[in-house]
Amino acid sequence: MHPFEDRHHRRGIGADRCDETPVRLDSATTIAAAVPHLLGFHPHESLVFLWLRRGELVVVQRADLPPPTQSDEFVDAYFQPAKSIPADEAIAIVVNQNRDDHKALWAALEERCPVRLRAHLHLAGGQIRDRGDTCDSSGGPWTWISTEHRQLAGSLGIGPTPGQPALSRDRVQAEFDYRPRSSADRIGTGRRFDIADLAQMLVIRPLRPSIDVLFDNADDPHGRDLVMWCCARMSQRERRELLQCMVSAVAATASGHGANLAVATAVVAWLSGDGVRANVALERCLADDPRHLLGRLVDDALSTGVPPSAVEAMFTDVPVEVLELPEGVVDEVFVGRYSPA
Repeated sequence: MHPFEDRHHRRGIGADRCDETPVRLDSATTIAAAVPHLLGFHPHESLVFLWLRRGELVVVQRADLPPPTQSDEFVDAYFQPAKSIPADEAIAIVVNQNRDDHKALWAALEERCPVRLRAHLHLAGGQIRDRGDTCDSSGGPWTWISTEHRQLAGSLGIGPTPGQPALSRDRVQAEFDYRPRSSADRIGTGRRFDIADLAQMLVIRPLRPSIDVLFDNADDPHGRDLVMWCCARMSQRERRELLQCMVSAVAATASGHGANLAVATAVVAWLSGDGVRANVALERCLADDPRHLLGRLVDDALSTGVPPSAVEAMFTDVPVEVLELPEGVVDEVFVGRYSPA
């Protein structure tokens, strides 16, 4: 069987929870074209691993390529997070701008990978090569990644907008840059919306998130916990809508006041399958408060490759009473919206 002929479900990578339509990536070119959509940016000089379990994508992992003399040490560190990834096989992709073969790196990957390497791909510029079944193989011919392949990857729903190129990390970083909304929005001018308003916003169907409500609850740890708890029970479409407003609310929050909102944004992004925004939001959290306990815990979870499904399960297993919300916040409407079916 060709190494790409199994089916992949779009689980945990920006797909609606109710959409379990199988997606077929049946060649090296379509997989390579999908990588920027899976990561959220175009990688350069990178090693990318697609970790799979029973043919389904679990986690996408990326790191900068090491110097040739440090391949063994690099691979040992790279595979450290794999201990917590529930994968049974992987696809390895080396990305660089030239056609250097990286024989030492491939040999170390083949020797140390904790699961079966399903394919070895080498991406150079706009071309991809399948190195074959062994690291000693010179590989097949170089093949252009055509516009058709890129459109197919975008149409799978794993990118920010189907058919559009993924945002670079610099552009995502710019989304979080401080932009005060108005003079009335500065910290210390008083709050118009409290946690009861936040809870009311989160129960409306269809979801209509408000930047103002999120902004006014930026410093409140109860609001932070409520957003994460509710997000774990939302559809992927609702999560993406919420994430968009949360990014804007973080950008409107002055430096030093956004740690709680930023870590909640990181969790919402991770549950949405948006790893780039998750990491940028987490950087904002730890920049505002380097000792932020939840931020450091989430940072550890993301850096060790904990899949979104495990994060979701962690929150869905927690009863709402554990949040210790103020009296009256959890009413019959709230319970009806978020009670298990």
